[in-house]
Amino acid sequence: MQFRMRPSPVIGTFAALIVMACAARDDEAPFASAMLSASSGAPKGTGATDNAGYDQLGLCGVRSLGTIVVGRYEAVEETYLVGDQGDGDDMCRIRFDVKSIGVPTVDCPMCEWSYVVRRSDPVIVTNIETACANSELALDATAIATADGGEAWYAYVREFLGHNDVLMIYDHDTKRWEAQNLANWNAVTGSIEFDRRDGYCGY
Repeated sequence: MQFRMRPSPVIGTFAALIVMACAARDDEAPFASAMLSASSGAPKGTGATDNAGYDQLGLCGVRSLGTIVVGRYEAVEETYLVGDQGDGDDMCRIRFDVKSIGVPTVDCPMCEWSYVVRRSDPVIVTNIETACANSELALDATAIATADGGEAWYAYVREFLGHNDVLMIYDHDTKRWEAQNLANWNAVTGSIEFDRRDGYCGY
């Protein structure tokens, strides 16, 4: 099951300055991303898509809130589409439980922690005018079922390139850890949260 992650435009700028590579064995399993993306391969909000065929533009992304307690990662992630370019109501929200099932076999030397996580138990929280399926998210029943059970490798770096804290994702294709989006982890309370805004998407 593969559903490719889309790096934050901000993180993409940072990551362009440096390559954070960690060696991996050639027999690593194919990468399965932890986050849903639109069926279109074009990144949102970059001018790579003109939203042809859609009447309106919304803001798409993924938000997460969870905890890390006694070496276990547990969170809830929501893929969302907010209408009126982010100023309107939620048009689509799909929630997944995300829990650790182990640790990566490839070390991330600069990271505070790393986990193999799995998504499960999808719930359609909001789906106004069937926006989940009939938008660039393209999250119909089949796509949601495919995402259920998907796995990824998460890690966390403080002050990435001397800037903000970030969530790292291991890409089995490039065989390296890559910065994915800004994140905030509290080592005292164990709370972990992020809101990755991918940009505009048609609906």
